[in-house]
Amino acid sequence: VFLSLGFNDKLHRVAAVSKDFENDPYGRELKSRYNKLAKLLTAKYGNGAKNHHTDTELYTEPSSFLMGIKNGRSWHYTDYSNEKVSIQLGIRASSSSVGYYLLIYQNKALEKGVKEQLKKKEKEAL
Repeated sequence: VFLSLGFNDKLHRVAAVSKDFENDPYGRELKSRYNKLAKLLTAKYGNGAKNHHTDTELYTEPSSFLMGIKNGRSWHYTDYSNEKVSIQLGIRASSSSVGYYLLIYQNKALEKGVKEQLKKKEKEAL
């Protein structure tokens, strides 16, 4: 779990990384867990915006699912949002046969404040 604190020491983002799903180049076990989490998030936050793309040139075989993710030619994530938070559930890969999911929660109001403070700090530093 990664916690992000803003300049005012307020927690604005929480990111959780799953265990590695090893020996799963097709992403079967990983997608199964992803789908279960997506179902829970949908029940709580409503339908998310799915962003699923499989490479159509290099990593076209089902056995290359994680390699496509690792090399940025494929992606598999869903964004959820309401008035207070934005959430992203995504699949990532560290190799052609090892994947994991990443779940990120962001407080919208605090995230906006962090971005404004960052711009101010950068301007002052220059």
